[in-house]
This record gives sequence, C-alpha cells and structure tokens, in this order.
Amino acid sequence: MIRQRVSGLLALAGLLTLLGCSPVTVSTGTSPSADFSKLHTFAWEPNPQMEGNLDDSIAGQQIHAAVNQALEARGFRPAAGAPPDFLVDYRVKTQQESQVFGGRWNVEQFNYTMGTLMVALVDPKSKLFLWQGTAQGVVDPGGQPTPEIQTSVQKMFAKFPS
Repeated sequence: MIRQRVSGLLALAGLLTLLGCSPVTVSTGTSPSADFSKLHTFAWEPNPQMEGNLDDSIAGQQIHAAVNQALEARGFRPAAGAPPDFLVDYRVKTQQESQVFGGRWNVEQFNYTMGTLMVALVDPKSKLFLWQGTAQGVVDPGGQPTPEIQTSVQKMFAKFPS
C-alpha cells in the first residue's frame, strides 16, 4: 500500500515537472506578398467562435491586450473607426491529453488540457493571411486566463517581420 502511494506520488511529481516545465511552442509564417511597410492601422475581426462577436471573456480580453501591445510596439495603431490596413483575427482550440507514468506494477494516467492560440493578420479586401502566429502549451483546464497568454503572444511577435 505504501509502495503504491509512493509510486503514485512519484508519478504525480513527474507529471507536474513535465507540465511545469512545459514550454510554450511557437511557430509563425508570413505571406510572400505581405508588405508591412504599407500597413499602419488595424482592427479586430469579430470572432466566429464567439458567434461573430468580439470575445469579451477575461481570456479574450487578455489576448486582445497582449496583441494590441505587440502591434503598437511595432508602430501599428488601432484604426479607430477608419478602414483598417489589416484585420486581426484569432482562434483558440483546447484538446484533452493524457500522460501515462509507471512501471510494471503500478501505472498512473494523468489528464491535462493542451491549448493552441492562433493569431492572424488578414488583408481586409482579399481576406488572405498576411502573417500567422501559433502558440501551443498546457493550459488551465477551467480556461482561466494565465500569464502564458502574454508570454505566448510575446514569443509569437518576437518572430514578426521587421
């Protein structure tokens, strides 16, 4: 009994180490025809995941703030009602994952939620992507906002074309 409990605690510690050290992985892509020197203003595209509305959830607000900050740091500004040079769109996807730890006599399975955030800058006329960043990592299962949102967006835009 004690051996099983110790084994279970070791497996849990292993999972927490795995998840705690789980880095956010980021990838980006730029359209060969994108000319960012001609773009100055942006507006947010209503999110189809939110039935065509802007996402006003706390996590959505964090995403908006982080992306706004990243864009403004690169010299872009909100269109403020004027036609924007590009639109900002994003999607969030979560997926349940599991990890199995253990040995011959004791196997433990731990479940966690893997989240993906995709941010796209879109040409408002052609609707073609100009740039896309994707971040993936372990997220809070309750969907609560976390510092990883800011970190993920910063990592994405670190790869933004100059």
